[in-house]
Amino acid sequence: GHFGYYVSDMERSSPYTMLAEVRALASTDVNWIAYLSSSSFNTAAPQDLRRFNAAYLAWPALPSAKVAGVSTDSEIVVRDMATSAGTFVAVFNTAMVSKSLTLDLSKTRLGVRAQVQNRVTGVNVATPGGQMVIELPVAGFSVFYSPN
Repeated sequence: GHFGYYVSDMERSSPYTMLAEVRALASTDVNWIAYLSSSSFNTAAPQDLRRFNAAYLAWPALPSAKVAGVSTDSEIVVRDMATSAGTFVAVFNTAMVSKSLTLDLSKTRLGVRAQVQNRVTGVNVATPGGQMVIELPVAGFSVFYSPN
């Protein structure tokens, strides 16, 4: 008899699970993400997928621009956008290692502000003189915001 057809995809767990998606977002405005998979897709690193999805949903699907000079590390990409609701900044770690660094947010459309809000956690982050200390895991993606 016929048993039918069933296929399932499973990826291995690693810190690089979401690296392709982070690199895509860092390079351009991505409003849609699609996965080539069979009828069932599972990840072995759900914590990485959840972290990425939370940041992706916090980043408005509007045009943004890369900002040079915010980080001295070429593997850290910063994009910003100004909206009627406020100014958003996204920080991407496109490296294959975690990073701990200081960002110069005064180079972004935020300018010099005393603090910005982490859009995922809702926590205000101090940015004295426009400087922000940040730790990003492999494939890290964080979104910050300040109202107009």
